[in-house]
Amino acid sequence: MEEVKELKEVLERVEGKLIAAGKMYGAMNFGIWLSVMLFYYAIIGVVDLPWQFNLVYWPVAFIVAMGFTGRIWKRLQKLGR
Repeated sequence: MEEVKELKEVLERVEGKLIAAGKMYGAMNFGIWLSVMLFYYAIIGVVDLPWQFNLVYWPVAFIVAMGFTGRIWKRLQKLGR
C-alpha cells in the first residue's frame, strides 16, 4: 500500500513539472514573438526603410522565431518522456 502512495506522489510531482514546463513554453513563445515585433519597431523607428524591407524582414523573422520555438518544443517533448 505504501508503494502506491509513493507512486502517486512521484506522479503528482511529474505532473506538476510537466504543467509548469507547458506554461514556460507558452511564455517563451510569447517572448520570442514579442522580441520579433520589438526589434521590427525599433528598426522602423530609427531608420526610414522602404516598404520592401517588410517583404524581407517578416519571412526571415518568422523562420528564425519558428526555429527557436521548435527547439523549445523539442526540449519540452524530451521532458515528457
